[in-house]
Amino acid sequence: MGDKMKVSLLGSFEIEYNGKKLLYHDYRSKQITKLLTYLILNRKKQIFNTTTADIMFNDHDSNDPINALKALVYRVRCVLKKSFGDEQFILNAKGSYYWNPNIDVLVDAEEFIDTLKCAKFTDKQDVHTFYEKASALYKGRMLPMLAGDDWIDSENQYLETQALSVMLSLIKYYYENKIDNKFEEIYKKFLKIDPYNESVYYYGISHYMDEGHEDIARKYYAQIEKLFAKNLGIKPSEKLTKLLDAKKRTQGFAYIKEILAEDNEETAFECSNDEFTRLCQLEARRIKRSNEDVYVIDVQLTPHNKGLDEDLVDRILESTMSLLRNALLAGLRSEDCISVAGKDHYLILIEASEMYIPKIMERITKKLYELDKYHKADISYVYEDIKKMSK
Repeated sequence: MGDKMKVSLLGSFEIEYNGKKLLYHDYRSKQITKLLTYLILNRKKQIFNTTTADIMFNDHDSNDPINALKALVYRVRCVLKKSFGDEQFILNAKGSYYWNPNIDVLVDAEEFIDTLKCAKFTDKQDVHTFYEKASALYKGRMLPMLAGDDWIDSENQYLETQALSVMLSLIKYYYENKIDNKFEEIYKKFLKIDPYNESVYYYGISHYMDEGHEDIARKYYAQIEKLFAKNLGIKPSEKLTKLLDAKKRTQGFAYIKEILAEDNEETAFECSNDEFTRLCQLEARRIKRSNEDVYVIDVQLTPHNKGLDEDLVDRILESTMSLLRNALLAGLRSEDCISVAGKDHYLILIEASEMYIPKIMERITKKLYELDKYHKADISYVYEDIKKMSK
């Protein structure tokens, strides 16, 4: 038996064993990569060939998937033999192909998850050291050459959600402790994965403001604004704009006139929950003696996968609620109003005939799933006539 085999799946594919390396470009086969990865990740389980064949050939026409699997295993063995010699890496018994248990394997994706598990049981002041290790391990999405494959996408959804949560925690830690060099490094790494996260931009703008670089902060905000407008069709939320409000203006007649003159927004109107409630009160009074149809729609998100731990549920909702906000702003009219109502709810105030509400929500749902490429959460909604609500 040789040394421990090191397998890298995050950001690329590489196997290192006994001083030799196997890279994806050495053989350039997605199916070989998929089967090899599947056997390694499931090396502690007994999985029958029928199940493995279903995973391998679910998107391929094959009249005989078991024989197709047999042929694929032969190809994988040939690739391993060419790189690492005659050792028996893949064994076969009782209707199962499985990884040789005598060949010890260290997988970066598993090490990433194990590091996060360790972080849960360490003192709060030391958590960042585990997060730093986890962040260093996460070099990108798992097996990018297999993007679009259901099995790989499911794995990536979990890994990416965990990685972004870790990096956001580090961004906050470095910002609060003024560790500028590490802050800038992890900040850039996060935005390469998720370029529309306003919580991260909040720390970036705050960092410039704290350093006294208000002019740079404003230029940076302008770049963010262009990015959101070009790719999402919306403006960043008030959370960012308030950071740049260095001057407190008196909110009199002149101020209101200025605000109205500057309001050229074509996206839905966004407000706080208290403001939303007051607007509902005003609308209920306004239409009391009219024939207008005004509805309040309660939109809820729930994680697509069930049985997740509470921390992961919160992380999924945090990231997906940001995407839902973008979908609502882009999918509604400028005279419609939205407000966040908890960690998994958004409220909509809309003037529309009841018959059009399903079509409106269908458009918003479609937009959400365009943004949420891994379909991390499901959307549901209920609605009620504001006239009935006020009785």
